[in-house]
Amino acid sequence: MKQVLIKQGKAVVEDAPAPAPGPNFVLVENLYSFISTGTEMASIGGTAQSPFLRVFKDPALIARGFRAVQTMGLRKTFAMAKGEGEMGFPTGYSCSGIVKEVGSEIKNIKPGMKVACAGAGYANHAEVVAVPGNLVVPVPDGLDPAPASSVAVGAIALQGVRQANPQVGETFLVIGLGLIGQITCQMLKAAGCRVIGTDLNELRVDIAEESGAEIGLKITEHDVLRSIMNRTGGRGVDGVIITAAAKSEYPVQLAMESCRRKGRVVIVGDVKILVKREHFYRKEIDLKISCSYGPGRYDSDYEEKGRDYPFGYVRWTEGRNMEEYLMMLKEKKVNLDTLELKAFPVECASEAYESLKAPAFRPFGAYIEYKKEDDAGKIKEKFKTVVEIAAPEIKVKDHPIRVAVVGAGSFAKSIHLPNIKEMSDLYRVYAVVDINGGLAREVAKQQKAVKAASSIDELLDDPDLDMVLISTRHDTHAELSVKAIKAGKAVFVEKPMALNRKEVEEITAALKEKPVPYMVGFNRRFSPTSARAKEILKNRKSPLIILYRVMSGYIPPDNWLQTELGGGRMIGEGCHMLDMFNFLVGNTDIKEIRSLAVPVGDSGIIHPDNVSAGILYGDGSLCTLLYISSGGKDLPKEYIEMHCESRTLILDDFKSLRVIGGGGGISGKMTRKGHKEELAAFGKYIKGQGPAPLTIDEIITATKTSFIIDEQASES
Repeated sequence: MKQVLIKQGKAVVEDAPAPAPGPNFVLVENLYSFISTGTEMASIGGTAQSPFLRVFKDPALIARGFRAVQTMGLRKTFAMAKGEGEMGFPTGYSCSGIVKEVGSEIKNIKPGMKVACAGAGYANHAEVVAVPGNLVVPVPDGLDPAPASSVAVGAIALQGVRQANPQVGETFLVIGLGLIGQITCQMLKAAGCRVIGTDLNELRVDIAEESGAEIGLKITEHDVLRSIMNRTGGRGVDGVIITAAAKSEYPVQLAMESCRRKGRVVIVGDVKILVKREHFYRKEIDLKISCSYGPGRYDSDYEEKGRDYPFGYVRWTEGRNMEEYLMMLKEKKVNLDTLELKAFPVECASEAYESLKAPAFRPFGAYIEYKKEDDAGKIKEKFKTVVEIAAPEIKVKDHPIRVAVVGAGSFAKSIHLPNIKEMSDLYRVYAVVDINGGLAREVAKQQKAVKAASSIDELLDDPDLDMVLISTRHDTHAELSVKAIKAGKAVFVEKPMALNRKEVEEITAALKEKPVPYMVGFNRRFSPTSARAKEILKNRKSPLIILYRVMSGYIPPDNWLQTELGGGRMIGEGCHMLDMFNFLVGNTDIKEIRSLAVPVGDSGIIHPDNVSAGILYGDGSLCTLLYISSGGKDLPKEYIEMHCESRTLILDDFKSLRVIGGGGGISGKMTRKGHKEELAAFGKYIKGQGPAPLTIDEIITATKTSFIIDEQASES
């Protein structure tokens, strides 16, 4: 399928894999998608800058880059930043089209329906999109699909108006008469309000006066505040909605000065918020910030899992705002005709973006047109979830292991892909798979892969594929592993192996039926410092006493890692440490597990985030895990003490191993947790050149131990 990508400051159209719908998703064949001048042009400007310039402008990116250098080294960090700067990114967040397929959990949307869709990362500029069900709404009969494709922008404007709570007969000031400002003026007029609009651009002011505003004021030619006071008898307006984008505090100051006592100010646009206290204090003004499309936005339960809010308690969710905006379009309460929006065929998307850069008067937006409505749905076979990037290689007798990397996120791009590239004699990136087909294609091109895909299903039938490397969200690990195992492919899956006992059983059953090479990425045991510690301890006769302290850092309870999607901290990450215990002790004969967690109280910290777990092995070894989220941020993350036979080994964040009481230590310049070494060992195992790096018993023991500790900590 054709998809628009933003690459180094320009829009390009490329072929990408079509998405596959999940249980709560709807697959839509687009008729139109909508380009927003403000949001999307800003993103284009950002990608035009070099990644290094962007880093210097953003302190958060500086800190991220510093951590990356500490972990990966300067060369790999530089290469990753350069690669990201050259990569194209999908864009778009508002579209309309015909439903092709629906997920198993979708009830109110049926194939063949005409719908409008919203959501960055979902409602892309592409021939086919997969969008969560709560972000898909039916297009009313009689409404043209072109204006319906502006549904996300309209919902943003409508939520801003709702936050202002306009009453019939009130006077409102709208600051910023771009696309959202124009729509806001029309909505306020439909609500029975008198509207004053102001902007720097005279033409935008004139258009607002034609369609929604009673008075238009150009900021550079009028004393705006005096004009407002004259119009309102010196009282000020009842409310202000700021839809401008500005780096100065002027819009907020104007809003405060323009408001009457107990007036309302709602910020929709991206403006600098610097408020003088006297306006708040003297007038008791209510200041609100409007959150995108409305209630439900940025809530994964609503957007991804399809859990709607009860109608009686949350009347206007983002989905219901989208529906109402479409009704306003149908009833001509909002009319986009006055904005003279042009439509461009998808093949000419770059021209559409260029048209929005006009210096004198930038258009309010543009439509991308994909096909005529009568033709939609007739060419389903055209859209494939797998596309070829390069010609397949000729098979040779001892070829490198051909790998499909599933999940093209930051971890795969910063860790696994660079390591695979360095081991070109052992591995070859054959395919890149990501639910975001455009991203999969871009990463596949960078890696000189043969194929890119949005779903693993079709790819597993490829006889040239040898191995699947799974680096996706935790809740998908087991399902993807089982599919790959049943297809006869070797499987390397990032931790955790599974999120519950049922998933463990499904994986073990699949491996019994088809015993392919299988490994979980417990990388700590493969670190050079860990290997040295194991060597020093290999001839011990007495039990080990181990203290493993992890400064994990605080993660909010609503972060996906803390939910059923991630499994929580102990299952999602603690399995690493539990595998290290098995590795250092040298067996999986666990006799007893005891865990306690710090009571939550009012801290907002989840129980398993601060845990002390004791594990007693059959040989008498005693291992203690202190997993802490409440500690100081500057302390190194992982610290291990090993005590045995008058010797103490101290492993500090996998950078150094110090031995007290005899034996040679080891040190390095940066944290090295064994990611490359584990892949090398697994590759040799697949080729019959070495033993299995991890036994299935070791993998299952570490995984099930994490379940027990999590359960005990949650109950304590």
